[in-house]
Amino acid sequence: MVTFIRRFIFLFIIFSAAVFSQNKIEQAKLGIQKLTSKEFAGRGYAFNGGAKACSFLIERFKQIGLTEITKDYCQPFEIHANEIDGVPFLIINDYFWQPNE
Repeated sequence: MVTFIRRFIFLFIIFSAAVFSQNKIEQAKLGIQKLTSKEFAGRGYAFNGGAKACSFLIERFKQIGLTEITKDYCQPFEIHANEIDGVPFLIINDYFWQPNE
């Protein structure tokens, strides 16, 4: 009887760990699918995708009980978009083009 109980407990722990792991994997997949969906516009700045992704992640962090390091889980940073250093140019085959030529 003791052997049966030990086996049962062992199998229960193994099964529980497998189910728990699978559940976490599925949750991660759903999160990735959500973040890469059209709703988040590639997480870019042009259609506010980055802000939408940020809001989604903040809510998810709260749901799983992640401890805040900052007031709202956010860390400010700057992004420089659509900046071109130097003079842009285009080369197609042997054709060279530069603006204002």
